[in-house]
Amino acid sequence: MAPKVGIPQALTYHYRSSRIIERFLREAGAEVIRSPKTTPEIHAAATTLGSADFCLSLRMLIGHVHYLVTQHPDLDFLLVPYLCSEDGEKTTTCSKYRDAGGVALRSLTTTLDYLMQHSPEGARRAAATTFRTAGVTPPLGGRFPVLLQPYIWSLRRDVFGVSPAARVGERLVPQSLQRFLTPHLRRCVAPFNTAYDAVMRRDTRLLDRFLADERAVRVAMICREYLVGEPLLTADLKAWFMKAGARVITPADVPAEDLLPGPQAPWAFYDTHRHFDALVEFLTPHVDGFIFAGSFGCHPDAFILDLLLDRVRQRGIPAWIFKYDEQVGSAGFQTRYETIMRLLEQRRDRRVAGELQIPAAQSLPVASVSAATDARRASTLVTNPAAEEHRVPLITWPFMSDHIELIVQELVTQAGLTPFVLPPTTASDVTLGLGSDTFTDSCCPYAFSVGSFIETLQTYFQTHSDGPARRIVALTARGEGPCSFGLYLLGHARDVPAAFGDVFRRGGHTLEFLSVGLSDVTRFIQELAELGNRKRLAPIVDYLRKSEDGTLDRLPAWRRLAEGRRLWATLAELLAPARAKLTALEAIRSKALIVRPHERIPGATTDIYRGSIRGLAGAHTVETVHETRDQALAELAAVSQDGEIRPRVAVVGEIYVVQASFANRGVIDNLLALRRRGGGRHDALLRD
Repeated sequence: MAPKVGIPQALTYHYRSSRIIERFLREAGAEVIRSPKTTPEIHAAATTLGSADFCLSLRMLIGHVHYLVTQHPDLDFLLVPYLCSEDGEKTTTCSKYRDAGGVALRSLTTTLDYLMQHSPEGARRAAATTFRTAGVTPPLGGRFPVLLQPYIWSLRRDVFGVSPAARVGERLVPQSLQRFLTPHLRRCVAPFNTAYDAVMRRDTRLLDRFLADERAVRVAMICREYLVGEPLLTADLKAWFMKAGARVITPADVPAEDLLPGPQAPWAFYDTHRHFDALVEFLTPHVDGFIFAGSFGCHPDAFILDLLLDRVRQRGIPAWIFKYDEQVGSAGFQTRYETIMRLLEQRRDRRVAGELQIPAAQSLPVASVSAATDARRASTLVTNPAAEEHRVPLITWPFMSDHIELIVQELVTQAGLTPFVLPPTTASDVTLGLGSDTFTDSCCPYAFSVGSFIETLQTYFQTHSDGPARRIVALTARGEGPCSFGLYLLGHARDVPAAFGDVFRRGGHTLEFLSVGLSDVTRFIQELAELGNRKRLAPIVDYLRKSEDGTLDRLPAWRRLAEGRRLWATLAELLAPARAKLTALEAIRSKALIVRPHERIPGATTDIYRGSIRGLAGAHTVETVHETRDQALAELAAVSQDGEIRPRVAVVGEIYVVQASFANRGVIDNLLALRRRGGGRHDALLRD
């Protein structure tokens, strides 16, 4: 009997890889059940069963999975791909696309019950015995089909299809014996090729029709396909404009590989970012306006859509942005749609009459990328670049936490950069206020990081108003994975210079952002070496350069060994104090978290902890770091304690929010050691 496979028509389904798998399963003889487009019932289940912390798309997936497992209880399998990339790791999908099926499973049933349902009989009996012995009754959930989560890293036929190992020697097998010796030809290869060719076939007719009709209002809708393809989620966004007579084009209509890279391609690692960027550039001369659509809780889109919206508007093209959540009501949105349509019709009339001139494409208003390397280096030069050598370097970075601050300061010290360093100010309400003007729908670390840059530089210029012209180098990191952190450079390069335009012009200063990711470590270190202790950093730069250009591979084995030993000796000497500081601060912080809830004198623990940070900041050898650590631990051990038993609370979160006290509103450093009014000592517990 053919297996019965359920496929939720949400989230990952809108990628070609998922549709290839669906078509392949049908061609191979499986019975495929696909959920419908989002209905009010699916929508209600999604918003009820999905966590409020999930983005709209992830909640809708839960609703679609709920529909399949309740309406089709006889499903054998449920397919939700673990979708990482479709272009061979050049870009990555949103982090929520990883384990989306697992999120749906845990929202609808219990993991333990699911494992009990689908484990081998022997494993189930052994687990049942263990539970009985422990006196534990496993929680029961509803029946859930076997979850299929194939990893997707590429759409290349040879990678995505049947593995080459399974096809070795198949041409030598006579046709009469193929069903016995190469069954994969009939069962897998032929169905896959049919499915692959059907889904990957490119159809340019829609784009041709879009560009052919000069008199029609042309609208580009830049958004993820799950939004534009779901009328219930967007108050009929696409359908409304099409019914009103507009020609509508979306990213789903133009494959990314058919577009030239956009101006932000050197920075873009999200697949949607690269696709949207290229499509905006392609469509700018041809459309009457852009509509950008996103959903609340989607942090990548909060950056990408705002950046593209600003670019389009700066070129004089009408553009609007809509953010949708589960509370969409059609009346209010469609009133705005009507207004937009009238404006677009006026724009269309001017285009047809030949009255419009579109400015040339630009990257970012304040940033440029060196085409010579893959290094992500955004620069703002507001005076004559030829005078760059006369500017004194000034290196700064955003405050992220006590831990990161100590490490970065020690690294720049060891690299000989201390005379040029401007340490950031500690995060505060001022920092947050300065960084909250843009990207308000994105995650708070962006506000803290850009606010930290602005606050630090403001403080510097207030005390050095008549100082020399400075070459300001802002250090940051670039995530090349799914986290929004990798997008921050784009916002920093736009927002920080905008806050200091007049100051830079009057003082002759320049500002550049130097970021390090996974692909440009050599360039990053080379540029720091030019500013600091070149002799000390030379072995690292030399080794990385030889490794990149192939020189290292051509050396004799003994020379490669010698080069490696020289590199590691340099790294060990350079990193040893910073590593010692990290482990020392971890030990001090761990001890402080235990001591603070029991201190008899409120604030005693925090005073010691802050003093230890100051002591570690001034220690630049492993020996002095250890001395500072031992002294701080001894002082913490001497803090007067009440000896009472306290509840233990585990705080889990991302590194920045957990470590930076102001970012988490003092939850770790203060809330867990509050004193009740008029009462005794109590730990404050975190409640929903």
